[in-house]
Amino acid sequence: MMRMWEMMPPGALPMPDPGRLHIQGWSLRQLVAAAYRVRSDKVSGPSWMEDERFDIEAKLPEGFKLGQAQEMLQSLLAERFGLELHDERRELPGFALVVGKRGTKLEEFVPPVPPAESSNPEESQEEQKEQAQERMKAIQAQMQERMRSGPRMAGRSWSSWKGITATQWAEHLASMAGGPVEDETGLSGKYNIAIETWRATDDEPEHTVFDAVEELGLKLVPRKVPVDLLVIDKVSKTPTPN
Repeated sequence: MMRMWEMMPPGALPMPDPGRLHIQGWSLRQLVAAAYRVRSDKVSGPSWMEDERFDIEAKLPEGFKLGQAQEMLQSLLAERFGLELHDERRELPGFALVVGKRGTKLEEFVPPVPPAESSNPEESQEEQKEQAQERMKAIQAQMQERMRSGPRMAGRSWSSWKGITATQWAEHLASMAGGPVEDETGLSGKYNIAIETWRATDDEPEHTVFDAVEELGLKLVPRKVPVDLLVIDKVSKTPTPN
């Protein structure tokens, strides 16, 4: 499985058309996370919040502003599910992302050079189109190279991030490592990062996210990590009818 991570902020909602919200098959925990713009692992509540799945189809009023969809979802959760919650900071078992003894092997992100302005708009659009095609060819070439591994690709996962900070990457690693990750690298730049993990086979041992991180000159060290949580005080399993 290959994943090219997009820098999507927590709380991003599926809106196929401007002004129309379309959610399908989300758990109550996912809905709360989206409404309050946090990752779902930062919502502390009863385990049954993952049991049921819900669909939401809503039309936003004309002239709505960015963020109003989340506010409407907050109101819906309060009215239909009786949701009550509060913020709380807790120390939880997790990991610190640190630099290894030999230093990092991270690739520095180099911002693309903006195209030179052209007096001819058609020429400028053509250049942008060619650049987009080149980027797509590069991505396809990477995918084809990995697909040539054939059957050994089974059980493998390849993830990559472009122009990401160490702190942002630590947030992504949390879901892969199975616990919160705090950035303690002291790195302030932006990087292009790619890692590959796979399950154990007859030919080779398991390659975990911990192994992949160490290959980049970093390390995930087990540690208690302070985490800001949304703690559910009250919520109903079944929403009230319309």
